[in-house]
Amino acid sequence: MKNILIIAKMDLFKEQPSNNRVDLLNFLSTKPNIKIMNDKEGQTLKNWINKTEKRVKWRPDVIIYYFLSRQEKWTEISIPDFNKTASNLPRYMIFEDSHYYETVIPLYKKYKFNLLLKPQKKKVLDNHYKKRGINIDYWGYFIDDTKFKTREQDSFKYDILLYGFINKAYPLRVKFFEVLQFLNQRSNLRIKHIPHPGYYKGALNKLPKNEELSKIINKSRFTLVSSSHYQILLKKYMEVPMSGSTMIGDIPPDYPELKGKMIEIDKNIDHDGIVKIIKECFENKHTDIEEKSRLYGLELSKRKNFESGYNLLNNIVNKN
Repeated sequence: MKNILIIAKMDLFKEQPSNNRVDLLNFLSTKPNIKIMNDKEGQTLKNWINKTEKRVKWRPDVIIYYFLSRQEKWTEISIPDFNKTASNLPRYMIFEDSHYYETVIPLYKKYKFNLLLKPQKKKVLDNHYKKRGINIDYWGYFIDDTKFKTREQDSFKYDILLYGFINKAYPLRVKFFEVLQFLNQRSNLRIKHIPHPGYYKGALNKLPKNEELSKIINKSRFTLVSSSHYQILLKKYMEVPMSGSTMIGDIPPDYPELKGKMIEIDKNIDHDGIVKIIKECFENKHTDIEEKSRLYGLELSKRKNFESGYNLLNNIVNKN
């Protein structure tokens, strides 16, 4: 089994609205063949490797750099000797927001990566990468099943839940928010909305995370989800069914397997159409999908947990 060094801006990761990626990396660091290095000013890769080898007799066979998004704070590697020291080792990049290909491709070439690990399938985007000579593989999203899980309860506290940032990048989510405002005044539905304060430092600490978020989802019969303007699979498509709620939303085009496991809404639907589908849900016209959603959540808990992520990462590293 190859030794894997994962480098990431852990200090910045800890400031994000979700702790899941930090928890995943901390979990991976418990495995004997994986070490995590915090990318920060004041240290070099060569010294880190030499000190680790001397201390615990461990050297990396593969280096993976974990990028998050396109902002400069994520894309500038602080370690000054990354290219020089890692030149004789296979090196991969994880880029969560891989739909920003105009950022990913120059980074891939600048730091001489050999492989891009993507979190989700997107045929149009993948073809674009391949045409530009970028090698890709899919690692995916992995969720902490000890925190995002179904909890026993007698009944739901909320009828509908909406959470997540509301702006033009999520046009369907904007419509959902507007419809919920309408229904709040004209129906007796128990609506739960978790406002997103924005991404400035300190604000994100106000958001429920991990178990707290999962418990709210678990108390909600339905949760509204959206694949964003980019029509990609987001973590909510796993967090929600794993926590025991049924999704209402659009299905990303590259994930037809979601059909029948969530209440499907066309991404271009108007407000009246959304109201109509919500009305059907509470007329119990989709109870078969609710049951399939529960089974799907249990399946995800077995297939998309942290241990599965570890096993898949080893498979990818050892086959390349």
